Amino acid sequence: MKKPPRDYRIVTSPHYNIKVFDYWGDCYESIFLMFKPFFKFKLNSGYSIKKFNVERSKMLKILLNECEPVRWHEIKERGSFHEYSEIDDGLNLSPDNLKNKIRLEELSEKLGILYPFEDFFSPYQVDIVQEALKYLGYKNLCIGDEFLDTEEAKILNIDLESDNLIFTSNIYSKDNKILFTSPYDMRYSFICSERKMIEEIKDKFCIEGFFCNANTATWWSRKSSEVERFEE
Repeated sequence: MKKPPRDYRIVTSPHYNIKVFDYWGDCYESIFLMFKPFFKFKLNSGYSIKKFNVERSKMLKILLNECEPVRWHEIKERGSFHEYSEIDDGLNLSPDNLKNKIRLEELSEKLGILYPFEDFFSPYQVDIVQEALKYLGYKNLCIGDEFLDTEEAKILNIDLESDNLIFTSNIYSKDNKILFTSPYDMRYSFICSERKMIEEIKDKFCIEGFFCNANTATWWSRKSSEVERFEE
């Protein structure tokens, strides 16, 4: 596979399975995998997991008003998962271990939990992304579409309504020092920047996930999936 240009990779994420440092290693010092939260309906909500079949235009308002986020730590504890990778495996249509998928489905039905967003940022992530950029001193942010092939990146005021950021895939600083990106078909996002900067916002905003190492691939829990390689 031919390696995309650096100017492309510095503001996007791969939609295929490749080691994250092969993709971003010459762009950023550190890469943090950020879990997208699960959801559950509030106790006083008129909705339930069995009564939630709405069009996308109405989904966002319902999620924000009727639901609350559920951290992966709670899923791990209540579902008796040994590793977070088992949860991610259970979220896949074709898991490596079918038991993970069954266990997650049973837990979801028992507790009334909805799975994390795919493709785009979660409604409960964009506020954190926005506040993190503010905390780091930025006055503007940039957004780009998934493959950078439909429109040019937009530079927006940092104080815009967060609703405008939810169905986006790439949010980054104009100076390209930090990237928040949500890859296609995945229920997690990535933060790419200096280690110190990521540590600071991770601790400040209680961001759940882990730092990637040289062997972490974009499909990190799928042990049976082949990892792509770029041409030398």
